[in-house]
Amino acid sequence: MIDFKYHVVSLISVFLAIALGIIIGTTALNGGIVTNLQSNVSGLKNDKRTLENRVTQLDQALTNNSGFDASVAPQLVNGVLKDQNFVVITAGDAVTAELRDPIIKMMQAAGGKNTGAISLTDGYTDPSHADEMLKYASSDLPAGVNLPESNDPGTVVGSLLAAMIVAPNGGPGQPAAAITTVLSGLGSLGVLKVDSTDIQPASNVVIVTSGAPSSDAKQRNQMLLALASALDKAGANVVIAGDDSAAGAKGLIGAAKADATVATSISTVDNADRASGQVNVVWALKAEDGGTSGAYGARADADPIAPAPK
Repeated sequence: MIDFKYHVVSLISVFLAIALGIIIGTTALNGGIVTNLQSNVSGLKNDKRTLENRVTQLDQALTNNSGFDASVAPQLVNGVLKDQNFVVITAGDAVTAELRDPIIKMMQAAGGKNTGAISLTDGYTDPSHADEMLKYASSDLPAGVNLPESNDPGTVVGSLLAAMIVAPNGGPGQPAAAITTVLSGLGSLGVLKVDSTDIQPASNVVIVTSGAPSSDAKQRNQMLLALASALDKAGANVVIAGDDSAAGAKGLIGAAKADATVATSISTVDNADRASGQVNVVWALKAEDGGTSGAYGARADADPIAPAPK
């Protein structure tokens, strides 16, 4: 008869053997795993350094190219807008002078005359201001101004602004008193600011935009697209220009490219924060004057260069 102690000793021996096997096997396996992980980490570190160096090289190349673009840009636009007037409209509080002013300077280098600058505040596209803007635009119109019969604030207010800003076919446009009255009235509603003391109608209008609305993006963009369309219908060459942040689906440039009607009548430039994009703005205005609209810039769905002036 087998003694109970023998069973206990046998079981202990089995468990010791199992534990020893696990320890030996785990140690051997861990050694391979650790070595493999260390190799992977080392490889990833090398890849990271390579990518960092590549990014540095690309940044330097971009800086060099931007410097080159800035140096040759005045020659590329020289005389393109000779004897032409232009008005610049900034759309929204996100647009900075650092984005707007180089665009103005490039158009001036092209021979254009800046006859006005207007800043539309975020209030212009705020749905809560729509009714009061529509009411204002529908009353006490300047002599000779006829607006569309519509209840859409973007269409009505946009048409009123277009009647004040655009000089159709190079004509004189509205008198200074009427322009001042309308812009002052809209200014009192907190929806726009006049950045220059003497606004004169022009045949070229550039709408400068940046970023995307944080709320009510569709309604806000439609309000501005209605203005752009009204300017176009009034006879202006219209370009919507901005940076890459405005070219996304919720940005004004993105909305313009997504609207088939707007895209076939108004040009967009998504890299106007760079000298090459500012050249595109000038060339796009010239192309608009010849009846050609397009999307230009750095985005994949845009042509990198607007048609060269002939």
